[in-house]
Amino acid sequence: MSVLGRKKRAFFYLISERKLHMDQSKIAKQLKAITLVIALVGLTIYTFILVSFIKGGEGSTLTASGIVIFSITLIMCCLVLYQFWKVCTQIGCENSFSYENVRAFVAMSTILKILAGIWAGYAIARLFVTDSTSLYESLKPFAFAAVWGIISALAGALAKLIEKARQIREENDLTI
Repeated sequence: MSVLGRKKRAFFYLISERKLHMDQSKIAKQLKAITLVIALVGLTIYTFILVSFIKGGEGSTLTASGIVIFSITLIMCCLVLYQFWKVCTQIGCENSFSYENVRAFVAMSTILKILAGIWAGYAIARLFVTDSTSLYESLKPFAFAAVWGIISALAGALAKLIEKARQIREENDLTI
């Protein structure tokens, strides 16, 4: 590669690093805001479902076991959002590819696997306990289990990706 080509590449590298440096804290703040909005929307939906169940309105088709499973889901989702908040904090500290982020994504994946298992167990129990003839009502909990399982797999894949990036960054730091 020519000297001019190397200088061009070095120049664009410095520009991108400077831009990345300036945007990390802004991105972290935006991600934290999104996390808070997701938490508030989840709490609002849960509150609506709970109030409807208590009043016996539209949500009254939900059983007590349904309220329990939604309560467990709310708690688990809050734990996942807390782990994501920790990731956002690391991004704000310009430490995106850190061991802390790897641990946070592994924790998210584990929590979501447990949640998928809980929903699968709930779905199987509903098949034997309820007398619902609706195929939709019978398959809905399985769909929730599948969604939590897919999100768990994505969190696990991100953990592996961040770990690999962390190792590469560590090797590059050692060679410089």
